[in-house]
Order: sequence, then C-alpha cells, then structure tokens
Amino acid sequence: MSTDHRRLQLAFAYHMARQILEVDEEFLAGEQRFLDQQFPPDLMRELGFFDAADQPLPALAEAANEAISLLPDLLTLGEKLSMMEQLVEASAADGVLAAEEVDALAAAAAMLEIPNDTWQEHVENLVSSGRLSRDQSGV
Repeated sequence: MSTDHRRLQLAFAYHMARQILEVDEEFLAGEQRFLDQQFPPDLMRELGFFDAADQPLPALAEAANEAISLLPDLLTLGEKLSMMEQLVEASAADGVLAAEEVDALAAAAAMLEIPNDTWQEHVENLVSSGRLSRDQSGV
C-alpha cells in the first residue's frame, strides 16, 4: 500500500473516530488515550495533520474529505472492514455501543461503500464474540 493511501486511511479513521467519540457530547480521558494510541501525535504532526500543540490542522480535514472519495475504490473489502474495526474500538472505548455510535459507524461504513448486509453481519460477529456490548436500549 502506498504512503499516500495510508495517509488517507489515517485521516479518514481519525476524523471518523473523533466524531464517534464526541457523538455522546462527552469526551473522556480514556477516549483521548485511545486516540493517542491509535493516532500517535508525533505521527500526526509528521503527516502535517496536527500543529505543535497537537491540534488538528486544515490538512487533516482536507485529507479526510479526499479519503471519502478515493478509499472506496482503493481498498479491498477486508481493508475496509479492518478500518471499521478500528472505529468500532473507538466506539467501545467506554465499553458500550450506544445508538448514536451505531449511526456514526453505519455512516462510515456507507462512506467506504461496505454493503449494509456485510456491515451488519460484521457488527453482530463483534457483539457475539464479546468484543463489543450494546447499550441498555438494545441497539
């Protein structure tokens, strides 16, 4: 995989992970640790995505937008599902998959052009494996 493809994947994954983590309007310390582990600030600065204070730069949003249009054709289904697992891990940073997070994950899967049946089956496999649990609403 080319460096540019990897850069686009990182931009898309960070952008979507951040959206998923903020969907409940609560950004916890554990969620920031998750972002820092998955997207090391040094790497994000090196790629031109973060400034010296580790704040996102416009280049991050630009790369994420570019990724939305290019990644569906550049990645295999397996690579797309692997990216989605990273986003599922973000949603599970607090241990529970909330309804709003399900919606954000479904949007990311749609952006990557993952067939809905494939995506739903993948989520069910993650839930049945115990890697993910649903919130009390049964989502």
